[in-house]
Amino acid sequence: MTLDEYLKKHELSDAEFARQSGINLRKIVGDWRRGTRRPGAENMRKILVFTSGRVTPNDFILSKDMIQRYLGQ
Repeated sequence: MTLDEYLKKHELSDAEFARQSGINLRKIVGDWRRGTRRPGAENMRKILVFTSGRVTPNDFILSKDMIQRYLGQ
């Protein structure tokens, strides 16, 4: 599950997610959602813990679209 999918499913804004998860920069959450930046190790840990493992570091490596493109699907 991507961070974007998780936030939409739980109806959380970037700011609310940042506040609740202990991430200091609200703007950076939007960058993560869009895939323009990846979280560092400490923020990945916070995301993993906050989402109870539903969003993992692997979810930031390749998007579903990229995986499908690589697999020719």
